[in-house]
Amino acid sequence: MIDIEDFDKANEVNASWYGKWSGNLYVWASVRENGKRRSFSLHRYLFDFPNGMVIDHINGNPLDNRRNNLRVVSHQENIQNRWGANADNESTGILGVYFRKDTGKYRAIIGFNNKIIHLGTYETIEEAIAARRQAEKLLFKCSPLNSEKERCS
Repeated sequence: MIDIEDFDKANEVNASWYGKWSGNLYVWASVRENGKRRSFSLHRYLFDFPNGMVIDHINGNPLDNRRNNLRVVSHQENIQNRWGANADNESTGILGVYFRKDTGKYRAIIGFNNKIIHLGTYETIEEAIAARRQAEKLLFKCSPLNSEKERCS
């Protein structure tokens, strides 16, 4: 999905557009230039942004490439806009919440400024999730838990 004003730009490139799975489904293009094949994502093609920055899909839907859903952020800010289940966490499926078999309790953690912060050990998964969500709200300005006014823009 793109804005109508971006249609001509997306259409001007002689490319094969396709879906590519990278944790989520993204729209990619493949072009042949000087005998070599080059690939790029739709959201990167549509927008110019400084080196070291990335495009964040505000609503979390990488197929929604409308301008009001995209913003230029740092990589750190982009990861702050994740939430929900985490495929890497087999114990609970919740990002930053782990079940400890040795104690039978739930541990909540969060990464911030290249450090892991232990948020506590809890009797229930709900308590651990609440602790994690509260920490996200306080530490991550781009967290989807913050109101639109509080979030990064």
